[in-house]
Amino acid sequence: RSRISLFIFLIFIVLSHLLTVLFIFPYIKEEWELILYVVLFAISLLSFLMTWLQDPGFVKKNKNVHILELLRRFDCSVICPQCEIAKPPRSRHCEVCGKCIAVYDHHCPWVNNCIAAKNHGVFFVFIVSLFISVSYTHLRAHETGRNIVCRLLLEKK
Repeated sequence: RSRISLFIFLIFIVLSHLLTVLFIFPYIKEEWELILYVVLFAISLLSFLMTWLQDPGFVKKNKNVHILELLRRFDCSVICPQCEIAKPPRSRHCEVCGKCIAVYDHHCPWVNNCIAAKNHGVFFVFIVSLFISVSYTHLRAHETGRNIVCRLLLEKK
């Protein structure tokens, strides 16, 4: 599994938050807004790391059961030939990870991990916190830019 997209995305997140701190924070007057932004950044970074590092629900192979035994006991449509297991319902073999995943949703290249049963909730927290912090940054940047332009125009008069 390539980690290039993971590190590019992580750099993008950290860099965008750093630019916000450098260029927008000086214009924020309310302390609660600063605290809110730092908390959102911490939540998005923590949930990103948890989504990346957490086991999504890899299906473990029973080493005592041979593939021929599985073929005798189960329908061949529920057997994964690569993992040599009987797949549980809603599981799927991920071609990127090379493993079967329980309650598989998708493989996310940005976190370099499958999104499935065990990390779906934390992935949702990551997406929502990232959306809120990016939306907040956009709104504050627009407001800050407008305020700077207004000040510059007033200074020229």
